[in-house]
Amino acid sequence: MNTWKRQFMVQFWIGMGLYSITIIAYGILFGSGIQMPVVMQYLIALLPAGAILIVLRATVINVKNLDELEQRIQLEAVLITALLTGAITFGYGLLEFADLAPYIPFWLILPMMFAIWGAANGLVRRRFV
Repeated sequence: MNTWKRQFMVQFWIGMGLYSITIIAYGILFGSGIQMPVVMQYLIALLPAGAILIVLRATVINVKNLDELEQRIQLEAVLITALLTGAITFGYGLLEFADLAPYIPFWLILPMMFAIWGAANGLVRRRFV
């Protein structure tokens, strides 16, 4: 395994490990009804997002180290992801505003993007391989 690939895997799994720990702490602390200062509530609520930033940073560095074909595949997959996410959230927002669809929390958008990115990556890759 390449050095940069190994570094990516280490950083990725550190970020995912931190995310797992912080999201569990988030659930426990906010689900238990423990009273804490507002500043502490904000800090705890945003800790999982900080862990995800580590994962996103590792992913960007990984893509920078890919060869040109892999970078092109990733670029097209990310473009499809951005456009589909924009269209889906825009359309759903219009339905929600007209009270034709239930509210969906914002935190579900990133997992949706990752799912679309994975599917788009597979579709784009089929053209080149």
